[in-house]
Amino acid sequence: TETGWTIQKMVKKMDAGNILLQNSVPILEEETSSQLITKLIQDCLNFLDQFLQGYYVEKEQNEDLVTFAPLIKKEEGFLNFQEKSAVTLLNEHKAFSLWPGSFLETKLGIIKIKECSLIQRSFEDYPLRTKDGILYLHKIIPPNKKEMSPEAYFRGLKICSDLFM
Repeated sequence: TETGWTIQKMVKKMDAGNILLQNSVPILEEETSSQLITKLIQDCLNFLDQFLQGYYVEKEQNEDLVTFAPLIKKEEGFLNFQEKSAVTLLNEHKAFSLWPGSFLETKLGIIKIKECSLIQRSFEDYPLRTKDGILYLHKIIPPNKKEMSPEAYFRGLKICSDLFM
């Protein structure tokens, strides 16, 4: 529900330098990672003059609060709708919107998810039943095609039953 940025003093140990300035911002419900990055940059720029003029209090970082964030692998973009809830999949989609993206593996190839939500917006949305709830697909990129509505793609298929692996 919230994230933030920190300006810290660089030392040889990972995430161990003193905190010079930091701020947190709320994560809005429909916000993707690329939108959030833009918001974080803008928020940080609002404090840049304060930092450059030395208006901050240096404080020691609490090492008990340091967390490790592993590198994101491309495989993490594949949405596992059989084992995860709709809410979890939506959050993964938003987190991976910048890279690697969100994908569904089908018998006809990989479908890239461009837009999805927990709410049906139109009759062209495709309801994807998950382990717990429904994730509505709004815009997709099928294999070797341009971005389109799921309804338009499935209408063009002769058989779409048992499409997903």
